[in-house]
Amino acid sequence: MSTTNEQIKKADRLYDHTYASLYNDIWWERDYWKPVGDFHVRVLSELLEGSENWLDVGCGTGYFLSKFPHVNRCGLDLSHDMIEKARTTNPGVPFYQQSMTDENTDLNGKFDLVTCTGQPWCYLSSLDEIGTAVKRLAEWTAEGGTCLLTPNDIVDVMDIELPPGFYDLSDRIEVPRVVNLAVISSYEEFDGHYYPQLYPNLDQWIRWFAVYFKQIEILFRPMTEGSAKALRRIIVCREKRRRGDKTRVKITAPSEPLYQVKSEPTKLLGPELSNTALLKELAIRLKSGKLIKAAVKKIIS
Repeated sequence: MSTTNEQIKKADRLYDHTYASLYNDIWWERDYWKPVGDFHVRVLSELLEGSENWLDVGCGTGYFLSKFPHVNRCGLDLSHDMIEKARTTNPGVPFYQQSMTDENTDLNGKFDLVTCTGQPWCYLSSLDEIGTAVKRLAEWTAEGGTCLLTPNDIVDVMDIELPPGFYDLSDRIEVPRVVNLAVISSYEEFDGHYYPQLYPNLDQWIRWFAVYFKQIEILFRPMTEGSAKALRRIIVCREKRRRGDKTRVKITAPSEPLYQVKSEPTKLLGPELSNTALLKELAIRLKSGKLIKAAVKKIIS
């Protein structure tokens, strides 16, 4: 699998010079998202102790790379303008312009720490492609190294409560071929185009990473008032498997519920409507696009 011209054009159209110049202010420096960035910096600081080199995949503007100027580091991204922005804040740091699904044997087994702090995988066209991206992250991680990814699980922005230990803890480590768990949304980006985005849930991420690592730790960011509900967890993978290793994966997760219900879910339609009326109303809302827009607003709020 290799990057197509269309993929590069899409990345350059969306993540252009204007967006790259505003990106950090829109996201990591904004009060709403800053606790997320600070959480990542704390985790990265701990993981970089004793690490000789670091690759940030989907590095964007190089925001996190710039927080550790004395670390031997490099970045990988598909957008030319984002990489150019990253170079201004990370002088002398090598950058690779390619898709995270592309093979790159020069990077194989080279890095003590491989991270994916953004969500570049959400623009990939299928769960199989995201699975391929996980494979690349594992390939680029050195033996004895650590791999980190930040999932955007849909349950992080829904009013539900999930108990600890809801992850798949079975002996099976192969990626399931029958059931893949994810949410797909359509999101209007800054270039005016609607892009379908894939968000695998945490169980699915664990299934993928368990193929390549024997230890998976889920780090949890407590909610703070006025901050983003999304991006509350970080997946940290260690003990890279040797070929043929089928031992059971060890999963460490928070002991507290991942999200607490604060109120009863709002019902879209009243119970007094008949089934026929319900179906008619649903058809109207789907045609108008109101349901999709409401779902997207919920995800990004």
